[in-house]
Amino acid sequence: SESRTNRLTASQSTEMLEQGSRKLEEAVRQALETESVSDEVLSDLSSQRETINSVRSKMRVIGTELSQARQSLTRMLQRAQQNRLATLVIMFVLGFGLMIWTCCFVG
Repeated sequence: SESRTNRLTASQSTEMLEQGSRKLEEAVRQALETESVSDEVLSDLSSQRETINSVRSKMRVIGTELSQARQSLTRMLQRAQQNRLATLVIMFVLGFGLMIWTCCFVG
């Protein structure tokens, strides 16, 4: 009977050991799977960081170019206003000159 009890205990111990081994193998498999997923996530995050940094750099360039374009447009508008004023002065002088010429030679 003692032999039978020892065999039963040994069988139970073996079964518990096998069950523990299966759980350990499953835990190792899950850990490896988790590591693989985390590696993919880190790779994606790294790629996204590069994309964000690239976009940020391009936005700085665009901001600088917009500022330069704004300055150019401001200068062009100032030049157009100066030209308009010069044209009005010339028209006034020519009109005044035409009036004087008309008065002197026609009148």
